[in-house]
Amino acid sequence: MKPGLICILLLLLFPVFMYAQETRKEKKAREKAEKLEQYEEAKALIFDSLYVIPFEKVVSRSGQMYSGVRSKTNFLMVEGDVATLQFRSGHVPWPGLNGLGGYTIKGNIINMKVSEKESKNKLFITFTITGNLRNMVSLSLYGSGEAAVDIDHPQAGRAETLFGPVEPVGKSTIIEGITF
Repeated sequence: MKPGLICILLLLLFPVFMYAQETRKEKKAREKAEKLEQYEEAKALIFDSLYVIPFEKVVSRSGQMYSGVRSKTNFLMVEGDVATLQFRSGHVPWPGLNGLGGYTIKGNIINMKVSEKESKNKLFITFTITGNLRNMVSLSLYGSGEAAVDIDHPQAGRAETLFGPVEPVGKSTIIEGITF
């Protein structure tokens, strides 16, 4: 190829390459803005104490991950000072304590502690749900609308970590079992 032809070809392709680069940068900026918006919406729901986290993934104490969890029967719901925690529903062959194959714990929220790192868009909340089992719940929100919820039982330690989006009460269709 002649040098002049190569120069003309490069001049024609250079704007196409620059346009693709700008598109990737714009896409990254848009995705970052969307995640920030989801984080702010989730944070507002959490501070209003009216939210549901339907769990979509579970990591057991041994580190085994379960995806495809039934979010209708595995959730954390907070309505004011009352929390309902239902998990492991449908993972066992027998109906379990709640009639759905797991546990349903409902009680008042006590010992709530909130820690926020605004510069890094991180929110940490811990609280205890009163009742027969008194589970401690640790909720983490990291720059998006998805939360990680750790469940700790006083006698058994860390039960599992559950993941799901923070949603307004009423948006999710949930099935609540018999409270233990």
